[in-house]
Amino acid sequence: MYHWRPHDLIYDSQRGVVYVTVSQKDPNGPSVAILKPDQGEVQRYIPLPSEPGVLGISDDCQFLYVALTDRVRRIDLTANTSDVDIFLPGLSGAFVSGMLPLPSTPTTVIISQTNGATPGTTVVDGTKPREQSHGMKCLAGTPDGNTIYGSTGGTFQELILNQPLLYFGPQIQVQNLLGGPSCPVLSGGLVYDSAGNIVDPSVPALLGRFGAWGLVRPIPELSQTFFVGTDSDPSPYPFTATLMSFDNATRARVASVPLPVSLNVLTGRLIRWGSDGLGFVALSSTPSGPVPGSQIYLFHAPH
Repeated sequence: MYHWRPHDLIYDSQRGVVYVTVSQKDPNGPSVAILKPDQGEVQRYIPLPSEPGVLGISDDCQFLYVALTDRVRRIDLTANTSDVDIFLPGLSGAFVSGMLPLPSTPTTVIISQTNGATPGTTVVDGTKPREQSHGMKCLAGTPDGNTIYGSTGGTFQELILNQPLLYFGPQIQVQNLLGGPSCPVLSGGLVYDSAGNIVDPSVPALLGRFGAWGLVRPIPELSQTFFVGTDSDPSPYPFTATLMSFDNATRARVASVPLPVSLNVLTGRLIRWGSDGLGFVALSSTPSGPVPGSQIYLFHAPH
């Protein structure tokens, strides 16, 4: 367990490290901490000019994207240098909800803003934005980059990439699709959401449900899906979080481990690191929404 004021974390599979955004309220911030999760060591901090928000990493792990208060900074992880700054009209890093670099072209990134002066979803080639579309809170993409899904407010749509515009396909409607408080995860062509739903968006069809509510992460190699949360909507908050694992075939619960953390907001993501590592940020909240938390948790999944 590491004590910071982090916003987000993401895994670099090439270097075996976890990047954590560190608040300006921390003695080491504002920065990105580079952490070796197995050794429990911080290798170094990458200084930033302002408060960081959410992260995105390219499929080849060459570029790290960091949402700042007035821009998105791209960091070249191979050269260990700040590469470019991306400016969008009305951009506020506090309101960037998702960033997805395209696997085929890592210098092209989709940036979603759900609040602020100009909410929307924008494709950026290098530093040049294409025309903006309606805002989508969360983004998920297939490994080949040909299909991008976006979700917000209980709706779920396929995004169609076409120069110079980003088009929205038909809304995909499935009963109780993409409920829950945090972003869904696309794995093996299926969508796993934080309300426990398993959806095949190509049909579309609801394939089943896990008895869980919380941050979600399937690990296909273990044939299990993991949640940090509770077995149902925990409102009102706070609540004591539990790590739960489910068999992907039977959807039966395999393990349930109480965690030493009381959460008063359940948002963000559950990352996977290494072969069986999991991690998440414990965020705090105010009446205006989530604020930087004070802890991150990194551990090995029970199996």
